[in-house]
Amino acid sequence: MLPSARKPRIWVIAFICFSIAAGWAFAGRSVQPARKAQYVPGELLVKYRPSARKAALEDSQRQRGVSTLRTFESIRVRHLKLPDGMTVEEALEIYRDDPDVAYAEPNYVRRISLVPNDPDFGELWGMQNVDAPKAWNTQTGSGTVVVAVLDTGADWDHEDLTHNIWTNHDEAENGADSDGNGYTDDIRGWDFVNGDNDPDDDHGATYHGTHVSGTIGAEGDNGIGITGVNWSVSIMPLKILDANGDGFVSDEIDAMNYAVANGANIINASFSGGSYSQSEHDAVNSARAAGVLFVAAAGNDGQDNDDIPAYPANYDLDNVIAVAATDQNDDMAWFSNYGATSVDVAAPGVNIYSTKAGDSYQYSSGTSMATPHVAGLAALIWAENAGLPYDQVKGRILNGVDVLSG
Repeated sequence: MLPSARKPRIWVIAFICFSIAAGWAFAGRSVQPARKAQYVPGELLVKYRPSARKAALEDSQRQRGVSTLRTFESIRVRHLKLPDGMTVEEALEIYRDDPDVAYAEPNYVRRISLVPNDPDFGELWGMQNVDAPKAWNTQTGSGTVVVAVLDTGADWDHEDLTHNIWTNHDEAENGADSDGNGYTDDIRGWDFVNGDNDPDDDHGATYHGTHVSGTIGAEGDNGIGITGVNWSVSIMPLKILDANGDGFVSDEIDAMNYAVANGANIINASFSGGSYSQSEHDAVNSARAAGVLFVAAAGNDGQDNDDIPAYPANYDLDNVIAVAATDQNDDMAWFSNYGATSVDVAAPGVNIYSTKAGDSYQYSSGTSMATPHVAGLAALIWAENAGLPYDQVKGRILNGVDVLSG
């Protein structure tokens, strides 16, 4: 994996086995002007000040014809539905002038971004490039480490994934919320797009979430298909992106809260958007407070994230690892975003072979494919060193790189 640099300079490819035992480094991030904003019509995310009286807020919403869709208690943000005829721009002007409001913002869109793949490359070359086999001599993973995959879902009964899918042992599949966590029969995660307990992958174009999950933890040494960075791990599928690969920050926040509440160590975020979201930032920060590492794709625009940020990868939080993509020659992929201060490492992301729905496999490319290599590495480090705090896990990853001259 590579610590990124501005083009045409390129530094890096990491040795996984070195990362299991190395030190600490961090590249800072800063908020810059965003790419063109896309958001959900008729919705806002609003955070009220602690001094605001609840009764007054409810009365104000009724007068404006605004209803609350849900409340994110961990960051004190309300997801609001605007009345018919009120635009997001009009609502923002009203709420930003309200002294009881700390901030108001649109419900921004987040989406995956894939690059056409080339099936002529060898299978699992990325594992060889990051020297995973050397690491496996020491550690192959542990089911006690939980990686929440916020994506299009996962084919959770895939032959190479089913034994590594997270199980909620506190829940009984009986039509009731047995563990009292607010989700009924959430045995193996949750579908936040459709509001049910089946986070299956319906992204027919590439089965994006299934592919990502396989790189993190397709079962190893089982005589079937491929292996992920971890032979054994607990993958928590949380579906926040629909069949087209599109999703909303509001569902992402819900999923992050679920991941934290249910014991995730790592969140894999193989998606991006062009607009800074304070509520998304606050949710990632809330995960940080719980000791959760957040691994995010840098984006596939071939642009410098220092100048044109991509979120959530660009948030200036020390639990975030922003990941660019490299090719078989350890060069920066032509499509990958980069950034001397805003992107931390790069990992294999071109023609990556991994799991596909229906007990099959396929090649895909993108920083989405690079990100699970790093999330998988973090899980491998935690399997070997269970008591490490997130910043030391991140430090071992950033300090365990090969530096390549450009």
